[in-house]
Amino acid sequence: MAGRKSYPTIYLALGVVLAGLLTAGFHRFFGATGFLMAAPLWGALLALPILDSFGAGARALRWLSWIDVDGRYYAHRARWVDVVEDTGGQRFIRLDHVRQFLPGLPADATFIHLYTDRTLTHGRLAHAYLRDDAVLEYLAKASSDDAIKLRQWVDREVLRPGKKRREYEGR
Repeated sequence: MAGRKSYPTIYLALGVVLAGLLTAGFHRFFGATGFLMAAPLWGALLALPILDSFGAGARALRWLSWIDVDGRYYAHRARWVDVVEDTGGQRFIRLDHVRQFLPGLPADATFIHLYTDRTLTHGRLAHAYLRDDAVLEYLAKASSDDAIKLRQWVDREVLRPGKKRREYEGR
Protein backbone atom coordinates (compact mmCIF):
# COMPACT_ATOMS: atom_id res chain seq x y z
CA MET A 1 0.00 0.00 0.00
CA ALA A 2 1.84 3.01 -1.25
CA GLY A 3 -0.27 5.92 -0.12
CA ARG A 4 -1.84 4.91 3.15
CA LYS A 5 -0.91 2.87 6.17
CA SER A 6 -3.15 0.42 8.00
CA TYR A 7 -4.37 1.23 11.44
CA PRO A 8 -2.62 -0.46 14.35
CA THR A 9 -4.60 -3.10 16.21
CA ILE A 10 -4.81 -0.95 19.35
CA TYR A 11 -6.87 1.67 17.53
CA LEU A 12 -9.24 -0.99 16.24
CA ALA A 13 -9.62 -2.47 19.73
CA LEU A 14 -10.22 0.97 21.23
CA GLY A 15 -12.79 1.72 18.53
CA VAL A 16 -14.61 -1.56 19.18
CA VAL A 17 -14.77 -0.83 22.91
CA LEU A 18 -16.08 2.72 22.36
CA ALA A 19 -18.58 1.57 19.73
CA GLY A 20 -19.77 -1.16 22.09
CA LEU A 21 -20.27 1.34 24.90
CA LEU A 22 -22.10 3.71 22.58
CA THR A 23 -24.29 0.89 21.27
CA ALA A 24 -25.13 -0.17 24.82
CA GLY A 25 -26.04 3.43 25.68
CA PHE A 26 -28.24 3.77 22.59
CA HIS A 27 -29.92 0.47 23.43
CA ARG A 28 -30.58 1.58 26.99
CA PHE A 29 -32.23 4.88 25.97
CA PHE A 30 -33.88 3.93 22.64
CA GLY A 31 -34.41 0.18 22.94
CA ALA A 32 -33.95 -1.95 19.82
CA THR A 33 -33.83 1.19 17.68
CA GLY A 34 -30.50 1.99 19.38
CA PHE A 35 -28.90 -0.88 17.48
CA LEU A 36 -29.99 0.69 14.19
CA MET A 37 -28.60 4.04 15.28
CA ALA A 38 -25.21 2.47 16.11
CA ALA A 39 -24.97 0.43 12.86
CA PRO A 40 -23.30 3.23 10.79
CA LEU A 41 -20.65 3.57 13.49
CA TRP A 42 -19.86 -0.15 13.32
CA GLY A 43 -19.77 0.00 9.53
CA ALA A 44 -17.34 2.92 9.52
CA LEU A 45 -15.20 1.27 12.18
CA LEU A 46 -14.87 -2.11 10.50
CA ALA A 47 -14.77 -1.07 6.83
CA LEU A 48 -11.06 -0.22 6.70
CA PRO A 49 -9.76 -3.46 8.28
CA ILE A 50 -12.03 -5.53 6.03
CA LEU A 51 -10.82 -3.69 2.92
CA ASP A 52 -7.21 -4.06 4.09
CA SER A 53 -7.69 -7.81 4.46
CA PHE A 54 -9.05 -8.04 0.89
CA GLY A 55 -5.98 -6.15 -0.35
CA ALA A 56 -3.68 -8.46 1.60
CA GLY A 57 -5.44 -11.46 0.10
CA ALA A 58 -4.94 -10.10 -3.42
CA ARG A 59 -1.23 -9.48 -2.73
CA ALA A 60 -0.87 -13.02 -1.36
CA LEU A 61 -2.49 -14.49 -4.49
CA ARG A 62 -0.18 -12.45 -6.72
CA TRP A 63 2.84 -13.65 -4.72
CA LEU A 64 1.70 -17.27 -5.00
CA SER A 65 1.19 -16.99 -8.75
CA TRP A 66 4.76 -15.66 -9.28
CA ILE A 67 6.57 -17.88 -6.74
CA ASP A 68 7.90 -20.22 -9.46
CA VAL A 69 9.63 -17.34 -11.21
CA ASP A 70 11.48 -16.39 -8.01
CA GLY A 71 12.92 -13.08 -9.19
CA ARG A 72 14.11 -14.31 -12.58
CA TYR A 73 11.70 -13.17 -15.26
CA TYR A 74 12.87 -13.24 -18.86
CA ALA A 75 10.72 -12.38 -21.86
CA HIS A 76 11.41 -12.34 -25.59
CA ARG A 77 8.86 -10.72 -27.88
CA ALA A 78 6.33 -10.54 -25.00
CA ARG A 79 6.57 -14.26 -24.23
CA TRP A 80 8.01 -15.68 -21.02
CA VAL A 81 11.20 -17.71 -21.35
CA ASP A 82 12.25 -19.86 -18.40
CA VAL A 83 15.91 -19.37 -17.52
CA VAL A 84 17.43 -21.14 -14.50
CA GLU A 85 20.82 -20.65 -12.93
CA ASP A 86 22.90 -23.44 -11.40
CA THR A 87 25.14 -23.12 -8.35
CA GLY A 88 28.11 -22.13 -10.55
CA GLY A 89 26.19 -19.20 -12.04
CA GLN A 90 25.68 -20.82 -15.46
CA ARG A 91 22.33 -20.00 -17.04
CA PHE A 92 20.20 -22.60 -18.79
CA ILE A 93 17.26 -21.89 -21.13
CA ARG A 94 14.26 -24.19 -21.29
CA LEU A 95 14.07 -25.83 -24.72
CA ASP A 96 10.26 -25.91 -24.78
CA HIS A 97 10.25 -22.13 -24.52
CA VAL A 98 12.83 -21.77 -27.31
CA ARG A 99 10.44 -23.82 -29.47
CA GLN A 100 7.86 -21.03 -29.10
CA PHE A 101 10.04 -18.94 -31.42
CA LEU A 102 11.57 -21.74 -33.51
CA PRO A 103 8.94 -24.46 -34.04
CA GLY A 104 11.30 -26.61 -36.16
CA LEU A 105 13.75 -27.13 -33.31
CA PRO A 106 14.94 -30.74 -32.89
CA ALA A 107 13.74 -32.93 -30.03
CA ASP A 108 15.18 -32.65 -26.54
CA ALA A 109 16.99 -35.98 -26.92
CA THR A 110 18.94 -34.56 -29.88
CA PHE A 111 20.19 -31.63 -27.82
CA ILE A 112 21.05 -33.91 -24.91
CA HIS A 113 23.10 -36.05 -27.30
CA LEU A 114 24.80 -33.10 -29.04
CA TYR A 115 25.51 -31.04 -25.91
CA THR A 116 25.84 -33.69 -23.21
CA ASP A 117 27.86 -31.56 -20.82
CA ARG A 118 25.75 -28.43 -21.37
CA THR A 119 22.23 -29.78 -20.74
CA LEU A 120 20.21 -29.90 -17.57
CA THR A 121 16.90 -31.42 -16.54
CA HIS A 122 15.09 -29.30 -14.00
CA GLY A 123 11.72 -29.08 -12.29
CA ARG A 124 9.04 -31.52 -11.25
CA LEU A 125 8.39 -32.59 -14.83
CA ALA A 126 12.12 -32.79 -15.69
CA HIS A 127 12.09 -30.25 -18.50
CA ALA A 128 15.19 -30.10 -20.67
CA TYR A 129 17.35 -26.98 -20.43
CA LEU A 130 20.31 -26.01 -22.59
CA ARG A 131 23.12 -23.75 -21.40
CA ASP A 132 23.06 -20.25 -22.86
CA ASP A 133 26.33 -20.58 -24.79
CA ALA A 134 25.12 -23.85 -26.36
CA VAL A 135 21.91 -22.13 -27.46
CA LEU A 136 23.99 -19.40 -29.10
CA GLU A 137 26.23 -21.99 -30.73
CA TYR A 138 23.20 -23.79 -32.17
CA LEU A 139 21.50 -20.55 -33.28
CA ALA A 140 24.69 -19.37 -35.03
CA LYS A 141 24.03 -22.04 -37.68
CA ALA A 142 20.47 -20.84 -38.32
CA SER A 143 19.72 -18.05 -40.79
CA SER A 144 16.01 -17.32 -40.29
CA ASP A 145 14.95 -13.92 -38.98
CA ASP A 146 13.40 -15.47 -35.85
CA ALA A 147 16.62 -17.36 -35.08
CA ILE A 148 18.74 -14.22 -35.51
CA LYS A 149 16.44 -12.20 -33.24
CA LEU A 150 16.46 -14.97 -30.64
CA ARG A 151 20.26 -15.27 -30.84
CA GLN A 152 20.63 -11.51 -30.26
CA TRP A 153 18.21 -11.65 -27.33
CA VAL A 154 19.99 -14.61 -25.68
CA ASP A 155 23.33 -12.87 -26.08
CA ARG A 156 22.12 -9.50 -24.77
CA GLU A 157 19.70 -10.58 -22.01
CA VAL A 158 20.98 -13.94 -20.76
CA LEU A 159 24.61 -14.68 -21.68
CA ARG A 160 26.34 -11.32 -21.13
CA PRO A 161 24.60 -10.45 -17.84
CA GLY A 162 25.36 -13.98 -16.61
CA LYS A 163 29.05 -13.59 -17.45
CA LYS A 164 29.21 -10.20 -15.75
CA ARG A 165 27.55 -11.60 -12.64
CA ARG A 166 29.93 -14.57 -12.48
CA GLU A 167 32.93 -12.23 -12.86
CA TYR A 168 31.59 -9.90 -10.19
CA GLU A 169 30.96 -12.75 -7.75
CA GLY A 170 34.26 -14.42 -8.62
CA ARG A 171 32.83 -17.75 -9.78
